[in-house]
Amino acid sequence: MTHEKWVVYTRVHVLTQNIASYVDPSLYMGYALETKLREYNLAREVTQNLKQRCVNFTIKFVTELQARLPTNFAVLRKMSIFSLQETLKVVKPPIVEIAQEFNICATGIDKLISQWRNIVFIQWQCTSSTADFWCEVMDYKDAAGNNPFKELAAFATILLKLPHSNADVERVFSQVNLVKTKLRNSLSTSTLNAILYVRFVLKRIN
Repeated sequence: MTHEKWVVYTRVHVLTQNIASYVDPSLYMGYALETKLREYNLAREVTQNLKQRCVNFTIKFVTELQARLPTNFAVLRKMSIFSLQETLKVVKPPIVEIAQEFNICATGIDKLISQWRNIVFIQWQCTSSTADFWCEVMDYKDAAGNNPFKELAAFATILLKLPHSNADVERVFSQVNLVKTKLRNSLSTSTLNAILYVRFVLKRIN
């Protein structure tokens, strides 16, 4: 008599949900390892202990990953509407929700909506890079010498500059530790900033 085990698979977002409730304690380890376990004829307790350790490792790994990543995934997803492809669509996502996330006033939102709707009617030159595109929008002038997309360009540029993680900050601290050593611990802040700036520029040139 055979017993079939039915497993209901649930879609879980590992970066936002607690996966401990979803991990099967009788974890399937893959064909190769499962075959080896049967070949070695290990005691059931040993096999269960091995699988439980793998489950614990997975839960710990995801927990640490969640602790190190930003929690505002919804906001980051909404920011994708400022990509070149989305911006130049005739029918595109509304800009209201992301404007509300950043507490833009009602008058400002009205301006953004109008500019967001009209930006597609201009023949833009920089259509291969999102960064270059928004730089062009920022510098755009109409016949009267005004920029009809000033608020939208400023809003998009600010959002696209936001760091999505603390990796950049950690890199700066690493550079500071390389420059301000024990032998150079009397460096002033202005000198330290100047050295870091020179290192940054040289790195970009090379």
